[in-house]
Amino acid sequence: MASAWASVLAAVRTVLEDEDGLAVSSTDIYDGERPQANYADAAYTLIPQPEVAVNRANGGLVLREYPVEVEYRSTVQEQDGADRMSAVRAVHDALIDAFDGATPADYPTLAGLESARVDVRAKTESRGEHARETVSRLVITFPIWEVR
Repeated sequence: MASAWASVLAAVRTVLEDEDGLAVSSTDIYDGERPQANYADAAYTLIPQPEVAVNRANGGLVLREYPVEVEYRSTVQEQDGADRMSAVRAVHDALIDAFDGATPADYPTLAGLESARVDVRAKTESRGEHARETVSRLVITFPIWEVR
């Protein structure tokens, strides 16, 4: 359902861009739909995962899960990686606070949302000749009841 994906991605973007939250510039977020010269230049990448029907109810209702992987690249320059890991923790904390257990009362634009959940998947460091970065991935899953 295109409108559910649009609403889900908009909710994640809003939290990332919120002044009281992470205050990320919209140009630092790549969602896979906008062309961009080099996606690695984006600090955040939103990657929609395949939606899955997980439950059915009377009245033609279907519970579909809309998972979105959020990849964050921290390139803070320092010696031991502690600053990059602090940045990663701040991003994880903000997204967990915003979405884990969220319901339609929290996000009225996500009508039918049962209860969102956040799963941290990976934190990896890479050291190349020209850059040091810490990449983290977490998945926010939005189970939404829909009429079919």
